[in-house]
Amino acid sequence: MPRTLSDEDIEAVASRVVELLRERLSSPPPEAAAPQSAHAVHGPAAQAGLKLVYTVKELASELNLSTDTIYKFISIGRLRPMAGLRTKRFSRAEVERLLKEVEPSWRD
Repeated sequence: MPRTLSDEDIEAVASRVVELLRERLSSPPPEAAAPQSAHAVHGPAAQAGLKLVYTVKELASELNLSTDTIYKFISIGRLRPMAGLRTKRFSRAEVERLLKEVEPSWRD
């Protein structure tokens, strides 16, 4: 049987959420221990933590979209994967171009 929340319950939940958000925003993000490979990328992009290439899943996650939406962008020509690869990969420049093209409609 479902339980109805009282105003006090809702207030307690909201206060706890605000408290958790404050804690997370005030603490520095956890450092991800990425293994160093022989092909490690160096330079300004790596220092800023920017990815140079995205997979469909990574791009969907980064843009908070579904993978279906990414594939739809590909099919209508708004997003072009890198040529010559077995799997679809997208350069950071292509992602930035897409965001510049689509961003005004997201602001509505």
